[in-house]
Amino acid sequence: MTKGIALDDPSQIASAKAVATAQPAGSAHKASSVRMKLLTTNAVAEMTSIPAGTLRYWRKVGLGPSWVKLEGSIRYAEEDVLRYIERNRRTPSVRAYMEEKNAI
Repeated sequence: MTKGIALDDPSQIASAKAVATAQPAGSAHKASSVRMKLLTTNAVAEMTSIPAGTLRYWRKVGLGPSWVKLEGSIRYAEEDVLRYIERNRRTPSVRAYMEEKNAI
């Protein structure tokens, strides 16, 4: 017979959750060595020249860069903002035409 978890014993449930969410050895060290720079809405607004009100509206409708809510504060990871800017880079059509023309 296998040993199961008694659903009425909180200590066994807590230890089962701890085992289920345990990280592999060394992964905690890796996570602490990675530094993520978080920006406020106003910092992103200044960085992108997009009004803070527009960023708030975009969050509401699901547009704009990814964001996180930490203890009630909205923050943007700098790398997400830079990725969003890069994803939306456009090449002017005249420039693209000239580049294609010169490449041939």
